[in-house]
Amino acid sequence: MKFKLSQTQQYFLGILLVSILGAFIYFKKQNSFTSILDNSRYSIGEIEKINYYKGQDYFHYHFSVNNDNHEAGIGKTVSNNLFIGKRYFVIFEQDNPENSMLIPFLFVPDSITEAPSEGWKEPPVPIDKEEIREFLEEY
Repeated sequence: MKFKLSQTQQYFLGILLVSILGAFIYFKKQNSFTSILDNSRYSIGEIEKINYYKGQDYFHYHFSVNNDNHEAGIGKTVSNNLFIGKRYFVIFEQDNPENSMLIPFLFVPDSITEAPSEGWKEPPVPIDKEEIREFLEEY
């Protein structure tokens, strides 16, 4: 016995599979940013280069935790405050520094020259954690 789907059934099955995959990716991404907030540390990141990726400028930044260098990126559509060579605070998950995000609205003042090797538990400048939470949830 062969199982055959009509063209309409195939169409709706395709839409359903794409929707499930999209929801999975969305919730996986949201979960990774939630874990940053639950177990966060802060360091200093510097934007080192820019690439054009998927129709937008993509800024690559690097930061160091426990003498290990980490690289990540952030899209230009997130903020107009992204500049090569500029230093920003980076929030990262304490046990998984690869799970990180540059905070584009939080520049590092010139008076701060370096971060502790393990990062700060709290940043050395006043910061609105709710604003960071909203930023991560919207990204």
